[in-house]
Amino acid sequence: MRTIRKTNNLNQIKFANIIGISQGTLSELEQDKYRPSFDILIAIKENLNSHIEWLIFGDTPVAIEPTQ
Repeated sequence: MRTIRKTNNLNQIKFANIIGISQGTLSELEQDKYRPSFDILIAIKENLNSHIEWLIFGDTPVAIEPTQ
């Protein structure tokens, strides 16, 4: 969370407002007190154009070759 927020030059209050959570909740997420909900992940993806795979797994997206 912190990486995405800082990459977009947002403070905690602005970032929390964009994704629809309180600043306190964002602070706890950034401290790894708990995992973000699916709704929070979708809000980040939609509002900040982040890759959902990176949000979930922490990896850059990789194309998967279809099996034949």
